[in-house]
Amino acid sequence: MTGKPIALEGSRGREAATGRGLVFLLGEAAPALGIRVAEASFAVQGFGNVGSWAARILQDLGARMVGVADASGSLRGERGIDAHALRRHLDDGGDLGDYVQQGVGAVSTAELLATPCDAFIPAALGGMIHADLLGCRIVLEGASSPTTPQAGGILTDKGIAVVPDVMANAGGVVVSYFE
Repeated sequence: MTGKPIALEGSRGREAATGRGLVFLLGEAAPALGIRVAEASFAVQGFGNVGSWAARILQDLGARMVGVADASGSLRGERGIDAHALRRHLDDGGDLGDYVQQGVGAVSTAELLATPCDAFIPAALGGMIHADLLGCRIVLEGASSPTTPQAGGILTDKGIAVVPDVMANAGGVVVSYFE
């Protein structure tokens, strides 16, 4: 073999695929819930690959991130938290807990979960969602099994729609299959 070696680096768009899939599913569910994605508010628990991509794509569509959390802390900002600026801050070595934006402040995990919003995206660990606190209209399960079995019935009783993880993660699964 001569010349420059060929790099096999996976599929274009793979990094964002799971987060993008969450956004597509919100777009499909939103009309039935009376939600306009371009005007929606959302909160994200877990600002890694899945959560940060979903947040950035939703923001680009006009939605507003009003809450976000990762292992270093939780933030809330009613007027919105800039998902792109937060991702840059984290990529530059900062922590979510030391991110500064006017109108954005630290909150407890319970306060984050109770944040009034259209969509809540758990994109961190399994078993983290206990439905009694949630202040959203739909949960998009970006993590694997984030909702406890007991929470499922409570969410139903509260009228909170759930896109289960097996469906919500399909964007990443499909692109991985093609790889």
